[in-house]
Amino acid sequence: NPMPDLNLMEDQPLFERFRQPGRVDLTRRGNAIEATTRGVAAFTLLLSPEKFDFDQPIKVTANGRSVFDGRVQRDLETLLKWAARDNDRSMLYGAELKIKLSR
Repeated sequence: NPMPDLNLMEDQPLFERFRQPGRVDLTRRGNAIEATTRGVAAFTLLLSPEKFDFDQPIKVTANGRSVFDGRVQRDLETLLKWAARDNDRSMLYGAELKIKLSR
């Protein structure tokens, strides 16, 4: 029998982790976004004109604190960048918001 009866393997992780993973949970009500975060210093929100009214202010709170309150402009560069990256016509983003959290 060429196969051994016992196979011992060293326990090695497939991917090294240098820090704990981060998490962002989002809830949207109209133009208001509520984010609950853990282990992240910043995140980017991609906004679709199908879901958000760009003519009205967008409000973002993170962990109970206001982090953005204002209007966003439609941005052709954002639309083209994410359309090329995703190659999915059902996911078109007209603007992006870069949110930085204070520690």
